Amino acid sequence: MKEYSWRIGWKYSQDANEVGKELEKLGDNITAEGVVNLARDNNSVLHDMFEWDDTAAAEKYRNQQARCIITSIQVSIVADEDKPRQIRAFVTTKKNTVYEPIEKVVKDTDRYAILLDRAYMELNSIKCKYAELKEIQELLKDIPQ
Repeated sequence: MKEYSWRIGWKYSQDANEVGKELEKLGDNITAEGVVNLARDNNSVLHDMFEWDDTAAAEKYRNQQARCIITSIQVSIVADEDKPRQIRAFVTTKKNTVYEPIEKVVKDTDRYAILLDRAYMELNSIKCKYAELKEIQELLKDIPQ
């Protein structure tokens, strides 16, 4: 029997095992549209995980689009004599998802430490996500847990 759990950092109140079993109903080709359609049923464990008020959902979607814009913009930096390279222009180190210019964050010891912890967390998430790919595990073996 499969046992499902939520990834670190995700805080859903629904039981991950119940959600996993519900998603299994969609077979081997799960799509976002399929999940939404399954969740439309008031009795589905997925139902309360979605915003069904169209006005509120539209506003949340626009906020998500704004986050995509903020996290997609890059800035060109030149370190020492190196060639310019592109990095994210804005990062977040706060729980309320306030984005700040990367150049300010890297100069602040506390916020830099938070950003570094987040980077390690994301790298560990990649390790878990691709645990079956030995080549990825080899690349990431030195990443602290």
